[in-house]
Amino acid sequence: MAVAKIDGHVATWPRPAKVDENRVRRAAGRQVLRLSRSRRRDPLAWDYGLYTLTDSSGSVTLAQSKDLTYIEWVLQRRGEVSRRRQADSLEH
Repeated sequence: MAVAKIDGHVATWPRPAKVDENRVRRAAGRQVLRLSRSRRRDPLAWDYGLYTLTDSSGSVTLAQSKDLTYIEWVLQRRGEVSRRRQADSLEH
């Protein structure tokens, strides 16, 4: 949700979905992963609007969801696990 102050009043409006999609796509890229979206245009197709998170080669699927928030959660969890492993390796 975007927020702006106009004449002392706070105005909010929904952010375009593409903005969130690009943000999650960049987060995936930082973890050397790839976010793709189904190209189906038929709203009745089972994979219409489906996001897929894969490794950089596209051969291993890590998550699939129509909810971009879930994909973002998966990326955050992977980042936490990676940071924890890195901290453990520095301690030993």
